[in-house]
Amino acid sequence: MQDIEHLGKYEIIAEIGRGGFGIVYKAWDTTLERTVALKALAPHHSWDPEFVRRFYQEAKAVARLRHPHIVTVHEVGDEDGQVYMAMEHIPGQTLTDMLTADGRLTPEQIVDILTQLAAALDYAHSQGMLHRDINPNNIMVEVDGQGQLHTTLMDFGLVKILEGSQYVKSTTRVMGTPDYMSPEQADGQALDFRSDLYALGVVAYRMCTGQVPFSASSPLVIMRWHLDKVPPSPRALNPELPEKVDAVLLRALHKEPGARYQRAGELAIELKRAFGLALEPKPLTRIIPPDQPFEPELILIPAGEFLMGSDPAKDSEAYEEEFPQHTVYLSDYYIAKTPVTNAQYWDFVAATSHKAPEDWEDGKIPYGKSDHPVANMDWDDAVAYCRWLAEVTGKPYRLPTEAEWEKAARGTDGRIYP
Repeated sequence: MQDIEHLGKYEIIAEIGRGGFGIVYKAWDTTLERTVALKALAPHHSWDPEFVRRFYQEAKAVARLRHPHIVTVHEVGDEDGQVYMAMEHIPGQTLTDMLTADGRLTPEQIVDILTQLAAALDYAHSQGMLHRDINPNNIMVEVDGQGQLHTTLMDFGLVKILEGSQYVKSTTRVMGTPDYMSPEQADGQALDFRSDLYALGVVAYRMCTGQVPFSASSPLVIMRWHLDKVPPSPRALNPELPEKVDAVLLRALHKEPGARYQRAGELAIELKRAFGLALEPKPLTRIIPPDQPFEPELILIPAGEFLMGSDPAKDSEAYEEEFPQHTVYLSDYYIAKTPVTNAQYWDFVAATSHKAPEDWEDGKIPYGKSDHPVANMDWDDAVAYCRWLAEVTGKPYRLPTEAEWEKAARGTDGRIYP
């Protein structure tokens, strides 16, 4: 693939990665004036209609994901036969670089990174998507001015949309990174979300011990060991680990999917407990590029008076007596355009170990209801969610007052208060 200086509206700054699919560049979007990561397909892929079709399918699937710990896809395009994908540019280093420089990480670093990855994975799984290639090369770690870590899961290049169920058909070709491959993936079996959880367990194992469970010169040998061999005790590799950490990591790497943790957030919480770290939610730092609007869409409600309370023409006499109509003046304020969904609330539950709503069976979002408004939670839950969102974004999110909600709900055309 020849060196290029421009690709459509993108000015190439530097090459930052190269692989079988093509080249990844750091580039400048001259239209929106932002730095992006530009994935350009190799010519032999760009000329393959089936590969290009799959590439567009991948881009569309990933572009639907909106999460603070998953890389954002901006667009996919074709410029004079060169197919490309423009993504959010993440500064910082890969987790591989971090582990190479530091060896084993501290318990606090391990838990911070794992909690953020778990939130990203649980969200993706709730959207019916698998990653299939979780490894430290696909994990970016940023450190802010206060020393807080922010983790981003990259490259959903092997993601497949789950067709009508939690399972995905395996391809005839085994795909993934052998060091982090689940036994069922190594064996070419059908995959579900628990294969991703196994790979996340291998990432946690490496962060705790400085090594992967199985290492050999032959990828086929490593894959066979994932199928047949019991992982070494983590404490044998790092005697400083608490005994309970051994049990958590080995459960995460169980050969049988049903015997592993069934949710990434559960693994993160159990590892935190095993390290003896406090379970109280801690403030999370979100480094938000100005062009990454993953937050709720807000509507401005102008300042002014409105009639609050019962409408004598529409409400019962008893209701009118209990909630008499009266004039209220409010300064201008913003309110979210749409309700908080189950999937959005799940990010909060996974990141903080806050209790799930009562209608979530076993703490999981009801099937097919990820985009439904979250329900069966009390005022304290709602306040906790708003405080968490404010901590993540650095913006003053809060619950609206009763008057603010009613004014926004009535609108300017006298609608009935819901």
